[in-house]
Amino acid sequence: MTKERTIEVMNSILEYTGIGRREFSNKIGVENPQWIADVLNPNKKVGISKEKAERICKIYPEISILFLTSGDGPMLKDTSVDFGSGSTSVAMARKEKPFRTYFKEEQVRMVPVLNLDSVGGMHSKNEVGVYDEHYVMDRIPFKNALVDDVAIFETGDSMAPRIPSGALLLLRQVVDWREYFGYGHVFVLVLRDGRRITKRVTKCLENPKEYVLCESINPVYPSEELPKAMITAVWKVIDVLVHEGY
Repeated sequence: MTKERTIEVMNSILEYTGIGRREFSNKIGVENPQWIADVLNPNKKVGISKEKAERICKIYPEISILFLTSGDGPMLKDTSVDFGSGSTSVAMARKEKPFRTYFKEEQVRMVPVLNLDSVGGMHSKNEVGVYDEHYVMDRIPFKNALVDDVAIFETGDSMAPRIPSGALLLLRQVVDWREYFGYGHVFVLVLRDGRRITKRVTKCLENPKEYVLCESINPVYPSEELPKAMITAVWKVIDVLVHEGY
């Protein structure tokens, strides 16, 4: 790989992760942040070794090691993942992206769009099932997104009009949800059978230790109690993108 291509590859990786050189070095376990400066210096004969590439791929498994070591092919590979464990994925190939325009001065991050969907209905099936292939479909800019945020599509109308079917949800995993749920917000709940549902979660007054109350925004759909034992992962809905159609 030429030095010029090496610089392009490194800049692409830094832009993708959205973090600074020092933070990136620390994250992949490289003690000397000067390494990145040397890679980006056209006068230094320093490249991305296989060992460094493997470190990067360990933290960012969606990045292609071929792209890192040779500059060939796309930066992101198709990645099979388990959404419930906090890895990335997305739902259905949408022909049109949600409408949003950002100015250059705004702080945005390119968030991976996963091929998973979440349904509003408690008893509805996801369009992308548990046994379907999961992969990163695209990347979309979101303002104030964090490194580990992901985006998936909404299916169904039980959360309309606030979250209509086809909307893109920016999600952030709630790691300690068993200790503190944060009632009153909208979440994507990953259930034991693999389903992903979108609901506003409030406290179940009758049995708050074992149940949560799942509310729909669409008044046609009634609230239902859900056993906490059925929940395997919780993702908070941070932002919603809706394609306006114009």
